[in-house]
Amino acid sequence: MKKIRSIAAACLLSGAVMFSSCVGSFSLSKKVLDWNNSVGDQWINEVVFLALNMIPVYEATMFIDGVILNTIEFWTGSNPVAANQTKTVKGQNGDYMIVSNENGYSISNGKESVELVYNAENNSWNMVSDDATAELVRFNENGTVTLANGKTVTLDAAGVMAARQSAQNGYVAIR
Repeated sequence: MKKIRSIAAACLLSGAVMFSSCVGSFSLSKKVLDWNNSVGDQWINEVVFLALNMIPVYEATMFIDGVILNTIEFWTGSNPVAANQTKTVKGQNGDYMIVSNENGYSISNGKESVELVYNAENNSWNMVSDDATAELVRFNENGTVTLANGKTVTLDAAGVMAARQSAQNGYVAIR
């Protein structure tokens, strides 16, 4: 359970940095890129990448994402492509299935599962497991972020470095 918590915290911190914008999630473009990265080894992936740029698949998906899907996401709060997306991630201790939900993510290794849930009321991400809830990160109105250990960091390079160090220290302490 502790390993899932540390993986969940790492995913949450990464997601906090990557998804903290109102630009949109560009889910269609990401799906095409994920497919491209899964075709074969690095050489085959490069050839497919170049071919998709020549056709122009990437340009078309970026246009569709930017003009249509991200507009829908802006006005409705959800991207029709991103909803209920499932991805399997290989970790040191086996495979983990990550499912995007309406308000967060479900992470499971087949034996244990944890939910990462966004709470819009207090602008925080929480971990829910076996009816227990723990706040992992809270976005404050002054532009800072409060981590689970109570440490407050800024949303700049120094703050990201402090969050990484805090997460790594927490991971070492859990192990």
